[in-house]
Amino acid sequence: MRETIDSCMKELLSTNQYKIQVISWSNTFRKNFIQLPEVDLYINLTTHSFHNKNFKGDNLIQVPFLQNLKGGISRELYQSIIRKEDGINIPVTKTNTGKQSFIVCNSTYYLFHHSYTKSFSSIIRKIPELVKDGASNFFNRAERKTIFDNQYPKEIPIVKFKVVLFFRTIIHLLKVLFTYDHWKVAVCDFSIQEVCRNKELLLKVKSLSNPGGKDFIADPFGFQSAGNDYIIYERFERKKNKGILEIRKNDFKKPFIKIDKGEHLSYPYIYEENGDIYMIPECHQSGEILLYKWSRSNEEFEFDSKILEGFNGIDNSLVKHNNKYWLFSNNADNKSADISLNIYYADTLRGPYKAHPLNPVVSSITHSRPAGTIFRNEEQLIRPSQNSGITYGGSIQLNQILKLTETEYEEKTIDSITPTDLKRKHIKGIHTISSMGGKTLIDYKYKRLKFGSIRF
Repeated sequence: MRETIDSCMKELLSTNQYKIQVISWSNTFRKNFIQLPEVDLYINLTTHSFHNKNFKGDNLIQVPFLQNLKGGISRELYQSIIRKEDGINIPVTKTNTGKQSFIVCNSTYYLFHHSYTKSFSSIIRKIPELVKDGASNFFNRAERKTIFDNQYPKEIPIVKFKVVLFFRTIIHLLKVLFTYDHWKVAVCDFSIQEVCRNKELLLKVKSLSNPGGKDFIADPFGFQSAGNDYIIYERFERKKNKGILEIRKNDFKKPFIKIDKGEHLSYPYIYEENGDIYMIPECHQSGEILLYKWSRSNEEFEFDSKILEGFNGIDNSLVKHNNKYWLFSNNADNKSADISLNIYYADTLRGPYKAHPLNPVVSSITHSRPAGTIFRNEEQLIRPSQNSGITYGGSIQLNQILKLTETEYEEKTIDSITPTDLKRKHIKGIHTISSMGGKTLIDYKYKRLKFGSIRF
């Protein structure tokens, strides 16, 4: 706990806007607690809750996850792991002592379903950043209306849970030793709107051939040009441990274009406007987000412009809404790359792009990272996102964007697309869905066997 508190103070001091006074939250302090005019904000990081009906102020924030630890053990975390929940939500609350508490910010974190220790350690390392976000939101945002509902279990069968986790650990080790993930791309002859309204259509998908050997293809996007259909995707070269981009045409049997920049390339997001076709690949190692334009005469993507610098964006997704361009992306440099969604906006396609003041606008392992084409379904603007709670690329969440302005962002999850929708037992994940005119592209993963360095 001492290390966590020190890390939290370090994060707060790094913003250059906080002066920190360490106060011991003793029983005496709690009984005599009063609002001091020289103190802007109290942050309670102790393992006990603080309540004082005589305190009328609202300058106290807490992390209930820490305050509900009993003997250093989180009962809620144990229970979430045993239930195989997608992730665990950790809030920071604004506490009106003696009254109702409100959520200032929260984040949903990944669970290791075979290990309590790894899950706990992973979460504790992220608490300092969450506390910094909570302190910033406390002053910079309007009061959240979400009421905090403390549903932490008081008792759990701890011995039984430990036995279950022991056997899960053995199974997990066997999977790591003898299996690995392999991805495939498939085409569905129905529009993305039709597929999302009727997921039974996914039963009719047709898979593209994989390169063979250890390489696989994933992250498919598509477009139509001069009467031809094109699919562009990531080909992961396992020997080089990096991705390149390939394009297939019409029958999609073999690639006719390869794009290799010497660095990892993936997620070639397609954006169309006024008959022109643009592509924004993930190339986060360069620290830039680049825009390419399709040349019909040469049948290739040519460099157009650099739309953002100094940001290592992953799974960059673009949409035009209310006469502005909105770029959704996660930051590969962030400690929570799969968790924190950022938005940038501009008046023109080529920028300049500005960071949204609420970044990260979503913090969750279950519905943060982009997962394909942002599209309109009647009056709804839908943003697909990855749910990597149970496993990386486990399923796709469909989120309706409710508010998207220069000062606001709000979305709600309205549906999901899971491996069970394809009704094939070997499919273990799906993490991209994109539009290609009247067709839909997806990818899915399955397990293959390995023995040491030999892969089958």
